[in-house]
Amino acid sequence: MDRWILDQFSALEADVQAAYEAYEFHAVYQRVAQFAAVELSALYHDLVKDRLYTEAANAPRRRSTQTALHRLAQGLCQILSPILVFTSDEAWEFIPARPTASVHEALWRRTRFQRPEPEVTLWRSLFDVREKVLSVLEHARQSKTIGKALDAKVQVKLPSELLRSLQPHQDTLMELLNCSQLEMSAGDEATATALVSKADGAKCERCWHWSVDVGRNAAHPLLCARCASAIA
Repeated sequence: MDRWILDQFSALEADVQAAYEAYEFHAVYQRVAQFAAVELSALYHDLVKDRLYTEAANAPRRRSTQTALHRLAQGLCQILSPILVFTSDEAWEFIPARPTASVHEALWRRTRFQRPEPEVTLWRSLFDVREKVLSVLEHARQSKTIGKALDAKVQVKLPSELLRSLQPHQDTLMELLNCSQLEMSAGDEATATALVSKADGAKCERCWHWSVDVGRNAAHPLLCARCASAIA
């Protein structure tokens, strides 16, 4: 997710730079607002909060996300500084290890982050599957099979070729779906199909994921193995 958001942010920076050079300040506002509402709020922030809240303080994925968030905060302040002069400078003061005292003293260097084409294709496939499964999850919520996505066990059937490419990234897809359990297998359909049921095991009181290993750690009987390891 971190490489994906940095790639999206790099595209934002390119669009904003072009808009500034054309003196189209309304286009800067519209593009940044769209990025904040869609890529950041609806996707990235919603999907990485679990790793930020529940993984060990120095866990690689958590540190990676913190690094990405630092780059985003710094870059957004610089992007907005010409049109939100005081607000961007006030926000800049809260950024750890900022390079200058004021955002207006900093040199804006575009991220220019670009993923290789195979990675772009992989993430496009992951989001396509996510979109199909989300509709099944919503139906399960409406029918009271689950209360929310974290209550769910998702069984996804994929075309054989797609299964081979996505199976090594099962944990990533589970994070994108924000479910507790995910099973992937080959299906006969040309596209992804999904079945949603109540997750197995018990609910961890720390991360709210359902897991069959909740209670196995005598020192932390209400936690799953992941959370017990994180606070050890």
